[in-house]
Amino acid sequence: MQEYIGVITKEGVIKSSVRKISTDRVKVYEYGMSFVLQSLLPESFLINSHDKETLHFSFLHIVKHVSPKSYLLRNTDLPSLTDLHINLEMQLKRYERLAGISIEILRPLSELYLVETKECDMLSEITSEMNEILERLGVKINAV
Repeated sequence: MQEYIGVITKEGVIKSSVRKISTDRVKVYEYGMSFVLQSLLPESFLINSHDKETLHFSFLHIVKHVSPKSYLLRNTDLPSLTDLHINLEMQLKRYERLAGISIEILRPLSELYLVETKECDMLSEITSEMNEILERLGVKINAV
């Protein structure tokens, strides 16, 4: 109780520094892996015989494949792969080749979450394993 109200002393109540956040309308999305995939997205990935918009949707399909709860997919209606005339496996390999990474090494980052509330957005804890991956790739995650 003292965590939320404060500490009661002879002099009165010393208010707690804990900030209360409403829990209605909380949304949780995967953030870490998606953020890194987007950060490392080579411009050359968006250049091909397809138009840039099609290749952007192709990238979002890669994200959806590896992280279906990604923050990048919020409020996004993706055309089907069939409508885009895109082969997902080929695009996955193309992304990895152009970015110079294996998407599988990013897997631990999929446990870094974006939590959206009515009052604010926040990230879950970045573990030491996540930090090592981010440092190795030269990607910095700033507060949201």
